Amino acid sequence: MFALCYLLVMVISLIIFAFVKLKLNTKIMIAALLFTVFALVIIPYDNGAVDATKYYGFLDYIRHVRAIGGISAAWSAINSDAYSNINFGSSSLLSAPDTLSFAATPVMGMVMLIMSYFPNEFLMAIVAFADYYLAMKMIQLVVERHHLPLRYFTIAYLIFCCLFVYSAAVSGIRNNFVGTAFAYAALRYADSNSRLLSFKTIKLLIITILLSLIHPFTLILFSLFMIAVIFYRTKWIRLFDGLMFLQSFFQGGFLALMMPLSAIPFFSSILYKSNQYLGSNATIHISSGANMVRDLARLFVLLLIFALVHRLSRKFINQRYTEFVLLLFCFIIGAFRDQLLFDRCLLVMLPIMLPFITLLPVVANIYHLSHPKSTRAFILYLTIVGLGIFSVICLTDNLRAGSLYFHFLTM
Repeated sequence: MFALCYLLVMVISLIIFAFVKLKLNTKIMIAALLFTVFALVIIPYDNGAVDATKYYGFLDYIRHVRAIGGISAAWSAINSDAYSNINFGSSSLLSAPDTLSFAATPVMGMVMLIMSYFPNEFLMAIVAFADYYLAMKMIQLVVERHHLPLRYFTIAYLIFCCLFVYSAAVSGIRNNFVGTAFAYAALRYADSNSRLLSFKTIKLLIITILLSLIHPFTLILFSLFMIAVIFYRTKWIRLFDGLMFLQSFFQGGFLALMMPLSAIPFFSSILYKSNQYLGSNATIHISSGANMVRDLARLFVLLLIFALVHRLSRKFINQRYTEFVLLLFCFIIGAFRDQLLFDRCLLVMLPIMLPFITLLPVVANIYHLSHPKSTRAFILYLTIVGLGIFSVICLTDNLRAGSLYFHFLTM
């Protein structure tokens, strides 16, 4: 049912984009709402295979706490040590799921408190809406700013739907959401050509703080983006590219700088997560060698898209954003030995790459008009056909994964 429903929503939204005469903003809203409804009726199997099940268990726990002790007790539970029991008079509640704690991320804690008033499925539905809506807004930003035909939006949206790993991105709840939200904010900021000392920089900083209080992973993206913003016109940016390749060698020193701040929940959470994600003694790894092969294939394809579009992107995409993407590519390659960090960074690379994916038809059209029978044009056509085949393979694999981890609400 997952595969059938996903394809149905995707086809309906494509028909709306291609044939229905509405404003693009309205079409985007309709498509995002379709995926919201999809997330409401497709729920994960209760086997812990996806992160959403842990969040659902935590929501059940918070509802139980709130029923006994009220909102203040629920908020205390959200901000308490996830490994301890919580007592209210003579009543003792089982501890919260030991893999979740929101003391260091109060914005996410507030979201969880609000979501505890709704059925569990609403949490993933909100995340699905945000992921798809913000991704489409990024495509729209490129298409409308440069007056590209609407079919370019439709093609980019189709590629996104094929490559988007729903079972990891949406059900992961936080990681992909903060990556997509930051990418949209960064693209808007870069396109504005604002000075570093400006109101828009302050606005971006506020957005970053809020997103980092949902998931600290935001700080990696923000740091890379600010390096690009500050040094994009200098040769120093190539030095930073090189340092990102070698970032695994500096992890220990960077984390050591945080040790004096370990009493602060936000930093203690980062230090705790580093033990799970980083180094040869990491406690969490990707699930299989097949997943690593998938990740490497996706990295290769995204790098290929970047290489194809890079020269044209100078006209369509602000250089600061391009340098940010290049820095993140270098960071991802440098994180190869840290499997989970490599996987998480690669997951958010898809929405971050959407401006470049949107320009693929532009590149093909330029070569068709200027060098229709040249060897380079022929190679480009073959490459784009290969990318299309890869997208279909990814869609098939993503549908298989979704069918494995999710079932229809009434089943």
